[in-house]
Amino acid sequence: MESDIRRTLYQFAKPLILTGLLQQMYTLVDLLIVGNFMDSDAMASIGCAIPVNNFLAAIVNGMMLGCAILLSNYIGKNDEKAIGEIISSGIVLMICFMLVLTVTGLSCAKFLLELLKTEEVLLPMAVRYLRLLFAATPIVVLYNFEGTILKAFGDSRSLLHALVVTTVLNIVFDLLFVLAAQWGITGVALATNAAQSVAAIYLFWKLRRKFQNISYRFEFQKIRKKWIAAILKICVPTMIQYSVTSAIQMLMQGVANGLGILVVTAVSAAYRIDTFIIVPIRNGVQAVVVFVSNKVGAGKREDAQLGLKEGCKIFAVYAALASLLMVVLGKRALRIFGISEDAVLVGYNILIRSALFYVVMAGYETLLAYLQGYGDMIFCSCCSIGVLLVRYILACRFAPVIGSNMLSYAETTAWVVGALLCALRYFARNKRKTEREREKVWIWKKK
Repeated sequence: MESDIRRTLYQFAKPLILTGLLQQMYTLVDLLIVGNFMDSDAMASIGCAIPVNNFLAAIVNGMMLGCAILLSNYIGKNDEKAIGEIISSGIVLMICFMLVLTVTGLSCAKFLLELLKTEEVLLPMAVRYLRLLFAATPIVVLYNFEGTILKAFGDSRSLLHALVVTTVLNIVFDLLFVLAAQWGITGVALATNAAQSVAAIYLFWKLRRKFQNISYRFEFQKIRKKWIAAILKICVPTMIQYSVTSAIQMLMQGVANGLGILVVTAVSAAYRIDTFIIVPIRNGVQAVVVFVSNKVGAGKREDAQLGLKEGCKIFAVYAALASLLMVVLGKRALRIFGISEDAVLVGYNILIRSALFYVVMAGYETLLAYLQGYGDMIFCSCCSIGVLLVRYILACRFAPVIGSNMLSYAETTAWVVGALLCALRYFARNKRKTEREREKVWIWKKK
C-alpha cells in the first residue's frame, strides 16, 4: 500500500519538479554568463532587479490561477458555450492587466529599486535591465495565458516543451547578445524577451492546431460581465497573497542591498543555487496537495495520512542529501558564477547555514501541502505570509548588526516557526476529528 502511494507521488511530482527546474534555469543561466563575462556590478544589478520582476510575475500568476480554476470547472462539465465565453472574457481581462502592468512597471522601475536601497553605482544598470523586462510584459502575460488554457485542457506536455525551448533559446541568445554583440546587461534582458517571444508563438501555434473548435475562438459577442466578475472573484485573493509574499521577498533584497555590493553579489549567487536545489521540494510537494485533495474528496482520509507520511520520507531524504551536497560542493558551485573569492566566502557562509536546515524546510513545506490538500487555505495563506514576515523582521532588525550571516539565520528561524505552526495545526485538526468520531460512537451506543 505504502509503495503504491510512494509511486503515485513520484508520478505526480516528476513533471512539477522538471518544470520548476527549467524555470529556474532562466535566471541561473543569465547570472552564470554575466558573472563569467561581465563585471561583478552587472551581476549585482541583476540580483537587485530579479525580486522586483518576480513581484510582477506573482501578480500575473495570481490572475492566471483564477482563469485556470474557472476554465477547468467548465471543461469538466463539457459546457462548450461557457468555455468559449470564459476564454473571450479572459482575453479582455488579460489585455487590461497587460496595459496596467506595463505602464506601471516602466514608470515605477527606478522608484522600486531606490525603495530597496539599491547602490547608486548599480542603479543605472538595474533600471535599464528592469525596464527592458517590463517592456516585454505583454509577451509574459500572453505566454502565461496560453499556458493556462493548455493546462486547463490537460495538456501540460506542450507547456513543458515550451519551457525547454525557452531555456535553450535563452542560453543561445545570451551567448549571441552578450558575448558576440557585446551588448552587456541590455543583451541579457533582450535574450530573455526574445526567448519568451518564441515560446509565446509556439504555444499560440499549439493552441491553433489543438483546438479547431470554432466555439473556443475569441469573439466580441462572447464577452460576458459575469465571467469577468467570476475570474476576478477567484484571482484577486490569490493575487493579494502572491503579491504580499513577493513584496516581502522584495524587501529582503532591500536588506541585502544595505550591506554593500560584495554581499549583494554573494547573495545573488548563493540564492540562485539555494533556490535551484530546493525546487524539487517546493514544486514536488504540490503532488502531496493533489494526492491529499483527491483522497479527501473520495473519503479515504487514511490514505491521505499515508500520503503525508510518504511525502515527509521522500522530501526529508532528498533534503538531507541536498544539505550534504552543499557542504561538499557549495564553494565550487559559487565559483562557477565567476565572482571574487571574498564573495564566494560570504555566499558559502550564507548557503551552508541555510542548507543545514533543509530537512526542517522539507517538513514545513510537506505539512503545509497536506493542509492545503485538506482545503485549510486561510491558515496556509496566513502561515506562509507570517513565516516571511518573521524572516524579514529578523533580517531587518539584526542584519545591520550581525552582518550577512543573519540573512540565513532569519531564513532558518522562519522555517522552524513555520514547521511548528503547521505541526500544531495538524495535531489540532486530528484531535478535533478524533473527538467528533468518539462523540458519534457515544451517540450511536446511547441509541
